[in-house]
Amino acid sequence: MFKLMAVSRTGADGGISSFQAFSTSLAARVGTGNMAGVAVAIYLGGPGAVFWMWITALVGMATSFVESTLAQVYKVPNKDNTYRGGPAYYIERGLGQRWLGILFAICLIVAFGLAFNGVQSNSIAAAMQTAFGMNQVMWVLLWWLLSLQSFLVACARSPESLS
Repeated sequence: MFKLMAVSRTGADGGISSFQAFSTSLAARVGTGNMAGVAVAIYLGGPGAVFWMWITALVGMATSFVESTLAQVYKVPNKDNTYRGGPAYYIERGLGQRWLGILFAICLIVAFGLAFNGVQSNSIAAAMQTAFGMNQVMWVLLWWLLSLQSFLVACARSPESLS
């Protein structure tokens, strides 16, 4: 596991290395939900909440490391010297359960498309309403429009990524 991470510091032409993908994946796990969650937990649970957050963080770090490592071990090379992979791939290849990988991918698309973005938008809108006294619906629409613009700009700059 550590050997794979040590020898994967250089990426293919124009791509990112395995280590960069690993680091990006770990960084993506910390978001507005984590920040808002800590504040609410300390407010509602007091000092005891900090202890349980530490315990949960240890378990979460271990599972996160294993997930990221499995993604690197079971990635699949493309013809252009790039790689693709992730949870659906290591479920299919590691467990030998293709149907379970497909089900996971479908659930992930639904969750990221609806649930996770809604929670983050709500947290940001509530913070903006508290800080500036403006309507939450306006902030949600603003963030949605900014996200849509970013998506459209990214698609216009990289049309091959859509195929």
